[in-house]
Amino acid sequence: MGKLEKEHQTQQKAMERRSLDELIRLYPAFPKGNIRASESPDFIVQQSRKRRTGIELTRLTRSEKMMLSHGERFVPAFSLESIQHVITSKESRIGLYRKQRLHQIWLVIVVEDFDLPPTFNIHNHLFHWTPETAFQAVLILHLSLQKVFEIKAPPRATD
Repeated sequence: MGKLEKEHQTQQKAMERRSLDELIRLYPAFPKGNIRASESPDFIVQQSRKRRTGIELTRLTRSEKMMLSHGERFVPAFSLESIQHVITSKESRIGLYRKQRLHQIWLVIVVEDFDLPPTFNIHNHLFHWTPETAFQAVLILHLSLQKVFEIKAPPRATD
């Protein structure tokens, strides 16, 4: 690994940690426990000896280009379709995450630079939509709004 690549990885991990810290601050249901950085998923929360939750962070960017089955076209970056695309793109890694013997796997989609039109009510759009996913929880961390939206709420702890 070259020096520039290692520096990029270090910066990315620092950015992920800042996003995780914001999630913890804004989301009271975040699991309590010791947090350690990992690679797949990005963080693991050790809640007890037997209970561990994996947290995978990904960014939804304004310039994200979507490839759809009916051809190549642009999709508005902050739409249910683009969010489902991000979820689907992370699904292929769930097998890798499960090798970590995690009790739950959460996907956190970080959004920071979207100016939503005043007529777009994000809460209403997300409230009536259930994504197709094997993740136990899917959250949107909207940094500029300082809010967390539950797309798929985490299951309640049972042990």
